[in-house]
Amino acid sequence: MSSKPPQHGLEWTYELFDVIPSWTVEPDMAVAKAIAARHLPVTTSYEIRSFSAGAFNRLFLLHPQGDASRTLESFIMRVSLPVDPYFKTASEVATLQFVRKNTSIPVPRVIAFDSSADNDLGFEWILMTKLPGVALKSLWESPELVWESRAQLTRTLAGYVEQLTSFKFPLMGNLYPSKRPEFERIAWLKHFSSETRFVPLPDEPEFAMGPVTTIPFFYGDRLELRNGRGAFETSSSYLTSLLHLHISSTTNRKIAASANDECDEDDISEFEDAISAYESLLSVLPFFFPPEASHTETFSLFHDDLSTNNILIDPTTHRITGIVDWECVSLQPSWEVVRVPQLLEGPEVDDGSPIPDVALPPEEGADEFHTELRDRHEQMLLRRIFYDEMGGKPKHESRERLFENKMQQVDLRPTAVRNWANGVLQGADPFPTKMEGDPYFWPEN
Repeated sequence: MSSKPPQHGLEWTYELFDVIPSWTVEPDMAVAKAIAARHLPVTTSYEIRSFSAGAFNRLFLLHPQGDASRTLESFIMRVSLPVDPYFKTASEVATLQFVRKNTSIPVPRVIAFDSSADNDLGFEWILMTKLPGVALKSLWESPELVWESRAQLTRTLAGYVEQLTSFKFPLMGNLYPSKRPEFERIAWLKHFSSETRFVPLPDEPEFAMGPVTTIPFFYGDRLELRNGRGAFETSSSYLTSLLHLHISSTTNRKIAASANDECDEDDISEFEDAISAYESLLSVLPFFFPPEASHTETFSLFHDDLSTNNILIDPTTHRITGIVDWECVSLQPSWEVVRVPQLLEGPEVDDGSPIPDVALPPEEGADEFHTELRDRHEQMLLRRIFYDEMGGKPKHESRERLFENKMQQVDLRPTAVRNWANGVLQGADPFPTKMEGDPYFWPEN
């Protein structure tokens, strides 16, 4: 009996500090259509075409033939690389079902799915409804999307985030179906069933909390390391597990680089610097996450990719018609979930001029610096609207968020992160300060 999850069609390409997934086998569109046809209305014939492609997925559009008026429902077949076999697909389906059942957030309806690659297609897949609208990205830079529309979009997004954060869970991980027949019929899953923790939701028995399935836990060699994936009871235990995983994976990369004639001493040194930075972060972890504070933690659903690609809007009314891409959406702590959507992230702006209450319209003929300054001002004003709708920007979570940001900086600035952590251990102020003369300030919290 094999205990290793199959990853047919997936190859990881390693660069110095990057790991990129690639498809060694493309999913067969005709087979995808045949599978979808088993679950769609038999009275309608569908044409299929490629819709979009991401790092982990191939999306196919199934549209009713002869529907020139576009009044009939279309569907999306989302085919996934086995980056985290079973867990990523099963969690995405459960999350979509939970959100549809318990919130007013417009998300796709799941028609059918297979969280195993043991099928004619050879890949895991989800068949779901296609939501109306266009990607916000297509209009975000357009003058058609006036300030009032941008402000209203921000308020709507804040309302959606507030709905997600209103549900409090006792564990940190991902949502899954409570019934998991795959664990009985799939050999490698059966092998791991005894060490995989699932806890049913008391008020929603069809759902369960289970292991974390997010990119840091599965990319590259990390599935094989299996350094503990939860569900976790505290932020501290989650971050400890993640830091140990970073250290183990980076150590493996260093060993592989040492045996590679194309890697020089500088490459090896960079891996060593990263390992040292992660170890320093482990040492300073209790300063930001004291053990006595862990008993009061709760967790909420957090969509960490609310970008202009994943927000659909009506091109005429500019109202939100859908939120998509719910893979890897997990249960995160309060200090993580109450943050602005990705499309509003940016530095605070203070160039000495008065800050208006509304964003000024783009100025024709403005140079690059003033155009960027105006855009940053607008972004900052939209963040204020978002936090006003959420009841104010949380102030008590800044230390935790700062620590997480430092973890994310290790690949690019390992020595700076290590020095920062060591400075904190010696009593230095951990928070950054604004440099005089710089109009931008990234508070890191």
